[in-house]
Amino acid sequence: YPEIKTDYLSLTGNLYHLDYQAKNPNADMSGYIFAYNIKAQFKISYLLFNLAFERGANANKILGKDDIKFDGTLPTGETINQSIDNIIYRFDYTLGFSYSFSSRFHFVLPYSGLSYRVFFMDKQINSPDILVKYQYEWFQIPLGFKLQFQLFRNFVLGLDCSYRFMLLPRATVYTKDIYTATDPDLPDTVFILKKGISFRFEVPIEIYFSNHLGLMLTAWYDRVQFGDSSNKTVHDINSYPITSSTKEITTYGINLSLNLYL
Repeated sequence: YPEIKTDYLSLTGNLYHLDYQAKNPNADMSGYIFAYNIKAQFKISYLLFNLAFERGANANKILGKDDIKFDGTLPTGETINQSIDNIIYRFDYTLGFSYSFSSRFHFVLPYSGLSYRVFFMDKQINSPDILVKYQYEWFQIPLGFKLQFQLFRNFVLGLDCSYRFMLLPRATVYTKDIYTATDPDLPDTVFILKKGISFRFEVPIEIYFSNHLGLMLTAWYDRVQFGDSSNKTVHDINSYPITSSTKEITTYGINLSLNLYL
């Protein structure tokens, strides 16, 4: 059997499902996201380095489905049911201790690093005049392990599990009256979210076509919780307060990667 390949550059297409849950169940949201991912992985001695960047946006229209909707009820009793644009960014850096007990078995334990997530939500409320953008951002320190086993020649099955310690979770709410000619920007509000739990599982299947080219298909699940934070009024527009009570963001999907082995 050839050795499991650890050094590569990859370009990934990623289709996944997004479930956004708030403390108020009337403010939940779900839909499909399409993302692209650029990744570099290389090994120096016993250390395995991994760098990745990902950007995702709404994919409901691509799949022939209705726009993603945000259904919410404000404290005034007013109901919001609007199309919403989502953009998600992810930056990851990890470093782990790498062991190869044979040409068929590769093990990384432990690995850690730093991850930065940004989640944008744009929607209009009350009237077409008001645009609201929510920006959620947080850092994570992963602690995990990765296994790879070559089941057949040029066919590798893996498992990647990590618990992620959350740091500095915060949200910024931007409000703007898009029809006001003078001083159009309304005050922005920043508030700190409570830390919660976060974990991620991946099951990659890798196929080597040659010494320099391969495909990787990865099923994955990612869950982020922000703790039991209470509603917070961040601004008042025409007596209608905007509230945010993000509780959990869950994503799961399938990646297809083209790998260029170094």
